Amino acid sequence: HTAYRRQRQMCIRDSSRDIITLVKKALGNAVSRKHILIEEKDLIDALTEYSKFVLDTLITELTPIHSEIRNFFMNCLARTK
Repeated sequence: HTAYRRQRQMCIRDSSRDIITLVKKALGNAVSRKHILIEEKDLIDALTEYSKFVLDTLITELTPIHSEIRNFFMNCLARTK
């Protein structure tokens, strides 16, 4: 149970960090657009930016080891365009 608990705590910590990063990006978008509050477009753009960052990070980390996974992600990305 110890290894499982440690992994779960890491996932929870990372999820919290992801939410904070996403909110900071949305806030930055709102400020740069001179919005008084974070608007839906600010949040959507922040989510898009962060998703691209996560995907680029995964591709960079996995490319040397798992080219099939990289190809899978690239195919998924191509389908969304």
